[in-house]
Amino acid sequence: MPVAAAIGYLVGNPTAGLGVIPRVTAAQCDQVKKLAHSGKVRVTVADVEEKLYVAVRVTTVTGHTACANIAGSHTNIYLVKHDDQVVIDRGKPTAAKPSSWLAFIRQTNLADIWNFATTVPLDQLEFITVTKDYNMALAREGLNHQYGMGVGRALNNPDGLGETTTLTNQVVAQTAAAADARMGGASC
Repeated sequence: MPVAAAIGYLVGNPTAGLGVIPRVTAAQCDQVKKLAHSGKVRVTVADVEEKLYVAVRVTTVTGHTACANIAGSHTNIYLVKHDDQVVIDRGKPTAAKPSSWLAFIRQTNLADIWNFATTVPLDQLEFITVTKDYNMALAREGLNHQYGMGVGRALNNPDGLGETTTLTNQVVAQTAAAADARMGGASC
């Protein structure tokens, strides 16, 4: 998320919608990585019901601020402030009702998971291996071919935005690549 925030700050283009990442140049990649890892970008998780919610606050060296809030969809900016003066206020969209699986996950605890994992017959878990194989095929497809915004490829490229030296970063890059391929129409 710090990389996404740095891209928005340094290279953001309000008319590009979700198409900002493919337009990042090699020179901009260095600037983005430097800012993202400088300690000047802080990312926290908001305690909200929305599946998609972003609140951004930028403070200049002279103390001026700009804030933007997004909810409901990736391009739905519903609130903008400049130095605490409201510039746009479309009202926060109503949070969608949590899906049944999300409600289930919120009610599940570690003991329930442990009990399931240690008592369910293994043949009933075969779908996990099949799903893993399918997702890994999509990740390879997304890493090796250009789909959509190419987020996975960008994150996997050490000369670009990627920092592939840790397992966590590799998992993020592969997950993004699989999502790129899936949303780009790949079939594996």
